[in-house]
Amino acid sequence: MLTKFLSVIFLFFISLHTNSGELAFITNQESNKLDIIDISNEKKISEIVVGMSPAAVFVDSESKRVFVSNPESNNVSVINLQNNSNVLINSIDSPMGLVLEKKKNRLYVANWYSNSVTIIDLNSLRKIKQIEVGKSPAGIYLDEKLEKLFIANREDNNVSVLNTENFKIIKKIKVEKAPFGIYSEPYLDLVIVTNVQSNSVSIIDK
Repeated sequence: MLTKFLSVIFLFFISLHTNSGELAFITNQESNKLDIIDISNEKKISEIVVGMSPAAVFVDSESKRVFVSNPESNNVSVINLQNNSNVLINSIDSPMGLVLEKKKNRLYVANWYSNSVTIIDLNSLRKIKQIEVGKSPAGIYLDEKLEKLFIANREDNNVSVLNTENFKIIKKIKVEKAPFGIYSEPYLDLVIVTNVQSNSVSIIDK
């Protein structure tokens, strides 16, 4: 079952530095909540109700926003820690990985069952585009400077590279079996992909 598989892959935390210390955000699929942990004091300070079976988390430290994908309710939670707002935005079908394009205030969401990426305008909280990528897209990584979005397509054993300026697929890069997680940093020329069924890591050029 997809939900049980997600619990293995996405049970992690992302931290955020605030005036009161460093916070960690942990998704809890069974309770449909996001836990907020004060790392310094090793204490849970809050929990926020999100959608069903929350999976991935993306934290923007500048705007103090937290984004959570909810695959069982087909939506994304947008939590603003500055004004304590908590909004649900509809996605397509089982949203998974998600990433923020800061300069345009857009959210990219990989949709597992519809084999697509949804682009959400966070100013209007509306979907502006849906793009077909590959089978069962999971993790995604955005390089804003290069205007490239990298999408790990688990069932196609490849990575789609999307141009975020014209929303066209530039190419698809073959990797090993069942790519899922994908990560890089702006200063790196490489993207790292974890292949969960071949027990391997692929390294590709940006």
